[in-house]
Amino acid sequence: MKIAFFGHSETLEIEKKEIEEKLFNFLSKNIALNGQNIEFYLGDYGSFDYLAKKCCLNFKRVFINTKLFYITPYLEKLEKEEIKQELNIYNEIIYPEIERVPLRYAIIERNKWIVREVDFIIFYVNHSWGGANKMLEYASKLNKSYINLGSKTIL
Repeated sequence: MKIAFFGHSETLEIEKKEIEEKLFNFLSKNIALNGQNIEFYLGDYGSFDYLAKKCCLNFKRVFINTKLFYITPYLEKLEKEEIKQELNIYNEIIYPEIERVPLRYAIIERNKWIVREVDFIIFYVNHSWGGANKMLEYASKLNKSYINLGSKTIL
């Protein structure tokens, strides 16, 4: 099962612990139970992405059928020295075929690619603007399976 994460790039300090607990609880209670191999697709930009990566690393320590993939929006990132350090965290770094996209749209196109590729998406969206909300709308339009942990009615 391929799972992605989208949330606001800025998260209030007081929300971080709550988000992290919701995220890990959801993964442990719902994703781990199905016994499938899990592939997490991560973006690694902003505070929610940091929390998602942290939870995925903890999840991977407990559930060994788990892999982490960093999906980079920039081709030149694959050629940089920092990639070696990231390979200690991620099983693989993937660059979707978006090289014809202008750089200023690369993250948006990478995010759309992720939405199309995965089976399930975990959102943390608690306001109606920004890129995370746009991806929630895009996922909904494509009838993707998802949950929004930022909704007041969740958990």
